[in-house]
Amino acid sequence: MASNTSNFVVPLPPVVKVEVEEQVVPKDFRGYLTRALAWTALMPLFMLAFMHFSQLTHTAAVIDDQQIMRTQQFARSISARFVSIETFLNTASDMISESIGSKVIPVSRLNKLAEKMPYLTSLKLISDTGSVDFHHGESSVSTAELMSAFAGSEVNVRSFQNEICFGSRIPEADSYDRSYLLIGC
Repeated sequence: MASNTSNFVVPLPPVVKVEVEEQVVPKDFRGYLTRALAWTALMPLFMLAFMHFSQLTHTAAVIDDQQIMRTQQFARSISARFVSIETFLNTASDMISESIGSKVIPVSRLNKLAEKMPYLTSLKLISDTGSVDFHHGESSVSTAELMSAFAGSEVNVRSFQNEICFGSRIPEADSYDRSYLLIGC
């Protein structure tokens, strides 16, 4: 019997390499342009704005410090003036109290002391009766106002419309009830 098998071979097609190309989407030039503008123009502007804000903050702090220092200096100046007026009044009180018994008030010495203080606008020595025994300079505060303001036994600082007055009570040696007011404005 004859064999039914045959040696029939079907040739296979040759191997073909198939390469699939990816589709290339054309890139948009706007993206490149936007990034280039951001890095070359906008970033330096942001940095400049930040430095400018930092400089403004620093300048404001410096100005605040200068104003605080000026205010402190002004306060120290005013305080020194108050202390010098108070010291002057105490010195003048001692000087007057020595000579009050003999009713001789050293006017020339008081004038010399008062002239050394240009910010002392007025100096008055007022008796209990309201008579002014010594007067140096002009003041907008009347003697009656000063008498009523310093009527108490404790004499300290009083503020009037545009003047600040200091007082010092000088008792008479013979009488506890009678005294003089030495007031500087």
